[in-house]
Amino acid sequence: MTRRVAVLLFDNVEVMDFAGPFEVFGVTGQREGKRLFDVYTVARESKPVLARNNLGINPDYSFRDCPTMDILVVPGGFGTRREKHNPTVLDFIRQHADQAERVLSVCSGALLLAKAGLLAGCRQPRMAEPLQNSRRMLRLRVFFRM
Repeated sequence: MTRRVAVLLFDNVEVMDFAGPFEVFGVTGQREGKRLFDVYTVARESKPVLARNNLGINPDYSFRDCPTMDILVVPGGFGTRREKHNPTVLDFIRQHADQAERVLSVCSGALLLAKAGLLAGCRQPRMAEPLQNSRRMLRLRVFFRM
């Protein structure tokens, strides 16, 4: 069964944080002739998103027309500092986290999961330097489920 993977985009998303998972999920199984994942991007609106260093990305879907997903990837980047205050983004994450099999974050994407209330009761990662600074900004403890 092909799993649907949605990669969240927002202005100032870190390129490696969204492109890495996009590429890995997209090519997994190809060597064996299998299509294990259908990967697509989603943003608040159906207009280009400017990633880090002004890389323009055209999202496949907006929040309004986004298909159901099995996996939600929440990347990091400087834009998380703004989006953690965006109720539309946080509501999207909450809504789809309830329906998805898995919700994954990359680096400071965990800020958005924390602000959406999805990390309560999780263990803190060992290598958490980026989150140490973020935690001070948010004045909360950030944890991961392991």
